[in-house]
Amino acid sequence: MTNVEMLASAIGKMQEERAAFLRRLEGLSQAELDFKPAPDSWSVGEVAHHVGLTETVFHRYMTELLR
Repeated sequence: MTNVEMLASAIGKMQEERAAFLRRLEGLSQAELDFKPAPDSWSVGEVAHHVGLTETVFHRYMTELLR
């Protein structure tokens, strides 16, 4: 497998995982997104927000790396 093929495969897998993650969030109410099982734990909404921020940073790093 060439480097280009490996990169394309990795990008495809990341896109699949992102889509699966977003599907899990579909249909959740605001109350469900905001619910915390304990005061010191994160809500589903907070986790989703963190994943989104991390994805943005990861994309920026990968863009710079590939330049």
